Amino acid sequence: MRRLRPRPRREARPPQVLATSEHVQLTAMLPADAWEYADSLREPEVREWQGWDDTTIETMTLQYSMIMQLRFRGHPTHLAIRNRDNTHWLGQFSVAPDQADPLGDTVFLGWWLAAHARGKGLAHESLAMVLQWLHDEVGVGSVRIGTRSDNERALRMIARSGARFVEERPTPLPNSTTPMGKWFVHEV
Repeated sequence: MRRLRPRPRREARPPQVLATSEHVQLTAMLPADAWEYADSLREPEVREWQGWDDTTIETMTLQYSMIMQLRFRGHPTHLAIRNRDNTHWLGQFSVAPDQADPLGDTVFLGWWLAAHARGKGLAHESLAMVLQWLHDEVGVGSVRIGTRSDNERALRMIARSGARFVEERPTPLPNSTTPMGKWFVHEV
């Protein structure tokens, strides 16, 4: 009987960097991010602001491999925020086309940071980086951003990004609540 030699282990390739800023970089989400992603979904602050319930979190966790494959104009729609030397996953951005835009030039942008990354100015830096990437590399003209009216940190961050306030309206969340939301648009 012939003995099979084990295959040599392949080193994981570093993710393709889509954009960088002073402290962070942007890449597509990777299979290795699954555990940190799933853990961050369950953090109380993330659950609160995103309006997620247990069913939503379970669905998002189970669909992780699928969301990594989603593309808009050939670019990934689920993006990882990593520290500059790529040793820590910090959070994620998600991009979704606005179905109401017949020209396909508008997207919705959502994000959150993991607990260990908050309070360091990284969210503002990441948002500026992602907005620039969406406009310059993906070619998006308008980025819609919404948050609850009482999310003061996110509101300050959005204002600093140069996004223009559009409207305040009740905004349905996955947990069946409808808090008042503030909506902004960031344009080229």
